[in-house]
Amino acid sequence: GQVSELEHTTYAQAGLFALQVGLARLLGSFGVRPDAVIGHSIGEVAAAHVAGVLGLEDACALVAARATLMGALPEGGAMVAIEAGADELELPDGVTVAALNTPTSTVISGPEEPVLELAEVWKAQGRKTKRLSVSHAFHSPLMDPMLEDFQQAIGDLDFRLPVIPLLSNLTGRPVEQEIASPDYWVQHIRQPVHFAPAVAHQGPGTYLELGPDPVLATAAQHTVDGDLLALSTLNAKQSEDRAFARALAQLHTHGTDIDWTPWFAEGPTTDLPTYAFQRQHYWLEDAAHGGDTARLGQGDSGHPLLPAAVATADGGLLLTGRIGEQRWLGDHRVLGSVLVPGAALAEWALRAADEAGCGGVEELVLRAPLVLPENGAVNIQVVVQPAEAEAGADDGRRDVRVYSRPSHETNGAGWECHAEGTLGPVAADTPSLEASWPPADAEPVGIDGFYERAAAAGYEYGPAFQGLRAMWRDGQDLVAEVELPDDLDQVDGFAVHPALLDAALHPVSLLGSDDDGRLWLPFGWSGLRLHAVGARVVRVRLSPLGEDLDHGVRIAAVDLAGAPVFTVESLVMRPMDRDRLARTRTTTDGLYSVEWTVATDVPAASGAVWPVLARGADVTELVEKGEAVPEVVLADVRGTGGTDDADGLTAATATLELLHAWTAEPQLAESRLVLVTREAVAVEDGGTLDVTAAGVWGLVRTAQRENPDAFLLLDLDADADLDADADVDTGDEAVRGAVSYALDADEPQIAVRAGRVWVPRVTRAESGLEPLDEGRAWRLGMDSAGTVEDVRVVACPEAEAPLGEGQVRLAVRAAGVNFRDVLIALGMYPGGGVFQGSEGAGVVTEIGPGVTELAPGDRVMGLFEGAFGPVAVADARMLARMPDNWTWHEAAAVPVVFLTAWFGLVELAGLRRGESVVIHAATGGVGTAAVQIARHLGAEVYATASPGKQHVLEAMGIDAAHRASSRDVGFEEAFRAASGG
Repeated sequence: GQVSELEHTTYAQAGLFALQVGLARLLGSFGVRPDAVIGHSIGEVAAAHVAGVLGLEDACALVAARATLMGALPEGGAMVAIEAGADELELPDGVTVAALNTPTSTVISGPEEPVLELAEVWKAQGRKTKRLSVSHAFHSPLMDPMLEDFQQAIGDLDFRLPVIPLLSNLTGRPVEQEIASPDYWVQHIRQPVHFAPAVAHQGPGTYLELGPDPVLATAAQHTVDGDLLALSTLNAKQSEDRAFARALAQLHTHGTDIDWTPWFAEGPTTDLPTYAFQRQHYWLEDAAHGGDTARLGQGDSGHPLLPAAVATADGGLLLTGRIGEQRWLGDHRVLGSVLVPGAALAEWALRAADEAGCGGVEELVLRAPLVLPENGAVNIQVVVQPAEAEAGADDGRRDVRVYSRPSHETNGAGWECHAEGTLGPVAADTPSLEASWPPADAEPVGIDGFYERAAAAGYEYGPAFQGLRAMWRDGQDLVAEVELPDDLDQVDGFAVHPALLDAALHPVSLLGSDDDGRLWLPFGWSGLRLHAVGARVVRVRLSPLGEDLDHGVRIAAVDLAGAPVFTVESLVMRPMDRDRLARTRTTTDGLYSVEWTVATDVPAASGAVWPVLARGADVTELVEKGEAVPEVVLADVRGTGGTDDADGLTAATATLELLHAWTAEPQLAESRLVLVTREAVAVEDGGTLDVTAAGVWGLVRTAQRENPDAFLLLDLDADADLDADADVDTGDEAVRGAVSYALDADEPQIAVRAGRVWVPRVTRAESGLEPLDEGRAWRLGMDSAGTVEDVRVVACPEAEAPLGEGQVRLAVRAAGVNFRDVLIALGMYPGGGVFQGSEGAGVVTEIGPGVTELAPGDRVMGLFEGAFGPVAVADARMLARMPDNWTWHEAAAVPVVFLTAWFGLVELAGLRRGESVVIHAATGGVGTAAVQIARHLGAEVYATASPGKQHVLEAMGIDAAHRASSRDVGFEEAFRAASGG
């Protein structure tokens, strides 16, 4: 029954009021404004102040009088929360209901003995009870002696009507005139707190508790059914700044506008995207089993890259994983390719040895480079074979192999072996380095510019792999200190982190002879043994075992305390096969193309008789004969055979008029129009192509997207003919069979050649790009415009030319393909143009004279010619640093569309805050950028899109009054009406 001094009424009430008002003011500084306020006992005074009922001085006077007079009353009495509704309680004399906290939680108050006795009765019935730590029994008759003095003390205060809706403790309903009088606050001391009725009246929504700990927020959750978010500004289990920041963040992610400027007052800020948060989840609904390897019959290895372990029935072991999403792996590049370091494969084998109960890696030979694709991921398997016992004895050795294949492969093929070797009982010799560090007679070796020189030689180490901190030469040996970067993710779970193990090998390039420009990579590991896990900093000694790197290097590593971490009896290096790496690099993983294939399940021709529309025929004739509307109609839309623009325009115009007439006739809504062309598609290599008919196909394919069940494309041989008499059979069994097949199989496009039916299918593309001789700079280009199939690899010596004033050299990571590139490839760009790429993202590898704002290693995006190649030269003024959380693809796709929109809206139109702007085709690339920029500027946005993309506008937060169709001029009248003229 004892309370602390702070819990005493006199101090507790004043402290709570000060805290709640302070939190309200602090929230206000972040732009948080309440729609309504609800208090609880003393909290209603703070709520009344926030709502404007009392100024700060008058509110403080009321709190001071209330707390002082209550605190002066004789101590005693008790308050207990009981798990019961108020209507369930039978109260003895002197005991009253003090608060209705939830429909099933009521606080009683009064003299200590009867209150505690009643609580014991309910506790015996299995109901929860909790005595409150208070010095007085509030809202009970024990408060009566101070009421008269309290009314006199507050009689001269200035009460006003609330300017923010306030729900009353006395009624649970919004207050009106009654709160602006001393009588209300006198009753407030004696009457029960109607908190639950007030919350129930307010209903679902977002509730934010202003107090030292979440109490009322929990009560609100137990009161309202429906969509309710109950938060607290402070939490006794967290620091104040962390709890407050969490509350702001939760408000922000649930749609409340937060002004974050005060939080970052001492530094620059970056605006969040201007589109509304959609709050759409992309994870699987059954997330409870998403990472449960045991449920799949697998073990959890705890390894970041090989998380699943399977002990096979024959005594073997399989470790599996998926790589490609880990950003730090992308920091290990060799000649432009993301190459999984040999140290990673060695670490995988080391981890497999631990799982299999072996001492280490006796031997591991790397057979093929493991190159990660720029797009997609790679599945990994580390396979440990069962022990091969001889004469009944198990010598502890196991064969091991490391495999990979692209993650998109789903059958049993596609696996490639990258390393093989033996796990076994490696000798337990432990390394030791000198007690003094560095060794006394060692000579320092400067490492300034080490990674820049490595990049020039072809080893492009990103931040995760730049771990070399210091180096010394000690006789024939090298000693070095290497360290993992502080911000590197996924450190725990590795035997030794691959980036740390790889960094320990970087000094190897200074051993032996390497003057011929060869690139040396790990080839064979012998005697690899782990002594300790978790090291982030190691000291290594590298001892050459011969005159050249292919004779091997002995490696020993200890931590800063001198304790052993790992040892390698011998690491043999080999020059890299550049041609093999180039072949691996030029695969088309993830790319698909449309190939025509022969349909094998075409039925025999049916006896259907379909009308044929000749060119120029009136569609309405089909429905004016009084006969049944045909289900299928064939229309001959063959081209003229010409190749100039006029022929193409004539054919396209006639076809467009036919499509308009067909869709405008309601009686044909359930019929299918088959548009018959000649040689519009080349289904076989070397086939002829009628470019006029091909244009018709492009037009109709667009119409099919908007009317998916209305049109069918059928392409015939050049000499095929149709009978234009609408009352006779088409006369061609192959055509009738093809159309029947297309209707049954829902094929929107078919072709008939020599009686066989062909259908388009998406297949994995084969690379048609042959790399240039190794060492020559290249990019994608074309000799003459025509189609995108004319793109080829061309020499690009300008990418390696000396840099001029203000220029930088980039290692391109992703290139943006925009509409200009497509038009250039098709020969349709005004004034011509060179197909070479004009925007992208990459890493700065070299800066020219006068460049001060960028440095080698910077991740940048922007406009630069020659982006369709691994190396490009750019004007530094046309580049900007990438946001840290952007991917290369995101950064490469931004520059042209956003700069175009910015130039049009800001530089040309001078759009300003408060103005209105109509953005046509707002769901396209430039359109979406323009919407974001206009909103950033504070303009009111009206937007158009095709009927099929209206839902995209809605998802962008553009309401019905501000959006319209882009396919007709009706948007003008709609927007004039919405804007009041």
